[in-house]
Amino acid sequence: MSNHPFNTIEDLSDIKGKRILVRAELNAPQHNGEIVDDSRLVGALKTISYLSERGAVVIIIAHASGVNKKEVLSLSPVQQWLSRQLTVTFINDYVAGEAKESILNADDGNIFLFENLRKNEGEEKNDPGFAQALSEYGEIYINDAFPASHRNHASIVGIPKILPSYAGIQFEEEYAALSRALNPQHPFLFILGGAKFETKLPLAEMFLDRAETVFLGGGLLNPVLQQKGFEVGTSLMPEDISICGNLDFIAQHGHLMLPIDVVVERRGVSENISIQDIRGTDIIVDIGKVSIDQLKEKIRESKFVLWNGPLGHIEKGHKESTIKIAEAIRTSDAYCIIGGGDSLGSIESIEGFDFVSTAGGAMLEFLLKGTLPGIQALI
Repeated sequence: MSNHPFNTIEDLSDIKGKRILVRAELNAPQHNGEIVDDSRLVGALKTISYLSERGAVVIIIAHASGVNKKEVLSLSPVQQWLSRQLTVTFINDYVAGEAKESILNADDGNIFLFENLRKNEGEEKNDPGFAQALSEYGEIYINDAFPASHRNHASIVGIPKILPSYAGIQFEEEYAALSRALNPQHPFLFILGGAKFETKLPLAEMFLDRAETVFLGGGLLNPVLQQKGFEVGTSLMPEDISICGNLDFIAQHGHLMLPIDVVVERRGVSENISIQDIRGTDIIVDIGKVSIDQLKEKIRESKFVLWNGPLGHIEKGHKESTIKIAEAIRTSDAYCIIGGGDSLGSIESIEGFDFVSTAGGAMLEFLLKGTLPGIQALI
């Protein structure tokens, strides 16, 4: 594990019979009440099992949101999934202290899961009263939800003001791995894809001076190509170009690597063309075959590879470059970190990567700032 500024559960000695409030990362995709990707739940089991096996009474608090993020889902399907591994009691009502008697009388090692925190508006408002109500269930607080730790929510920053606070196993692993990207081995290659212009292009701007190579794909490519004077047709662009940071700095930087060919949709047909041949009605949907080979060569030359975001328009089925680059990274000698839900969703297996981050937006913010509100709250 890396040096870190916070205490972890390994710093706890005798926890038998102690009531421990665990802010877990249980935001797993659901469809018709079924969990469709359990990778985050598997990660959460490490801390939950560690505490329960040592006799702690574990009270899990978490959130789950739908595809549009504003949809608040029940954690009942999560409880059903967890119950295949452990015995977990689901608590629907807890805000006014309804579950206190059950928890105070619980046997050592018992595990409880509270219903979705975001069903109470006090969570996202970081309401001190809500944080106090939650903290009264526990004697110790553990944050194991690194992916939610860029949020100033009651369960992330409010409770640590009240209870002795520690980082969980998954939290510490995320921190340790992503910290390596702030002081990487060289040559260092940073691959950025997707279409989060506002967060990712300023990240590219910052890392151009840190990495030997920053490669741009996905929607991020389009405003940079336009800045360099290329036609981008009707490809995806930000509504407000000012959110992209210093595009001129990015476009002219010597460490920037752009694809030299792309796949476009032209009259309903996909074509692999040079970036010089993009027409006004084309839509860029992926990087091209020559560029894939060039990026593979760059991966072979690198000692550290950080990758976030798909390189093609995967919603339209353009996954070829993303899958091929994933395989090249997987089989390289470089230390490699992959993150971003869209990247993970478009590759066939996460085996072979040194670290797979589930942190999403928190990963991007940590790389940009070197810390998060949830980290600061533990210090």
